[in-house]
Amino acid sequence: MSDCRLAMRCVSAGLITSLAGCLPLPHRHLDRPGVAFDVRDAAGGAVPGARLTVYTVRRPSNSLDAALTWAGPARDARVALPAVRRRHAVMFLPTDAEAPNAWVWCATAPGHAAEVGELRAHDTHVRVALRRGAETLTCAPSDSGYRAVQRARAQASGS
Repeated sequence: MSDCRLAMRCVSAGLITSLAGCLPLPHRHLDRPGVAFDVRDAAGGAVPGARLTVYTVRRPSNSLDAALTWAGPARDARVALPAVRRRHAVMFLPTDAEAPNAWVWCATAPGHAAEVGELRAHDTHVRVALRRGAETLTCAPSDSGYRAVQRARAQASGS
């Protein structure tokens, strides 16, 4: 009789978990990787007025997490962003849907063409070379800025 009760409890727990879509497993997420950016011109010098934006994007919705988006000046050609980690009490399924898993960066400067790229969790150093040219992309730390950067990335990879 006790084996039957144990089996029923296990089946009940499994059914509740699958219907609720979460597991009571405390865990930590990498909300933004720690990374050093080196933003320079083609000759290797610092670019006056250079700015960097790093977007944190939640998938599968591809929605921008404004609280984790960073924007600021690239003084002395270097920007060091610390890693941001968050603790969670439950894991949402499928594949822990609350975890951000995409980061996109955009660098701009007056008189230079913008450069964009994707940041991966294991990246620790990113070198950005800004080329002279028309500044056609603004990297506003907003949903519209993120969408513009994604379009620029798609165009760059398509050409």
